[in-house]
Amino acid sequence: MSNDKTYKTRGIVLGISLVILLLPVIVYSYQFGIGMWTSHSEWAEMGSALGGIYSPILTVLMVLLLFKQTNIQSDMAKQTYDTYRISQSKERLDYHKINILKVLSIKGNDGFLMSLNKVRQACNDISVLTKIDDWFDSHLNQLSVDWVNIQGILAGLNQPEESEYILHFSIIKSMLISELSHEVCTGLDNICYNKEMHQNKDFYFFMK
Repeated sequence: MSNDKTYKTRGIVLGISLVILLLPVIVYSYQFGIGMWTSHSEWAEMGSALGGIYSPILTVLMVLLLFKQTNIQSDMAKQTYDTYRISQSKERLDYHKINILKVLSIKGNDGFLMSLNKVRQACNDISVLTKIDDWFDSHLNQLSVDWVNIQGILAGLNQPEESEYILHFSIIKSMLISELSHEVCTGLDNICYNKEMHQNKDFYFFMK
């Protein structure tokens, strides 16, 4: 559908351009006639008249062409930048996600997944982390640092006016829920919020 619209627009532009280019010749022929003159002066008069008409027309068309070319180059540069930025965001997110998974897999002496259990509890009740020793837990601190970086990545992609960005934002958010679970994502949001690592609530995409 989009391609059909593009071809239709190009056809209209081409048709208008041809009319603009042919109109001076048609008008001149209608007014003064045209033929294989034997007089040099008659050819010179026609050339002078058409040259005076076509010069500004061609100048305007060249300016419009350059403007269109500049827009195309600008769009291509933006697309290249967006692709690079999204790619870098995914690489950074994978790095921090792997760090989180490693910390969550650490077991205590009792064989339980210490940090994972705390994060799951923080999903529904942040009061479990009010003890000072919990806030200074090295594992939770590492989780918080990595999660803050992921929040920043999500915030950078959360641009509703940019379809490419918002598409990858939704994909990455779903991927985090799939690989970490919604419970863990919400728990990490709660932990970072209560530790005031971000004052802006727009950075918390899973917090209830």
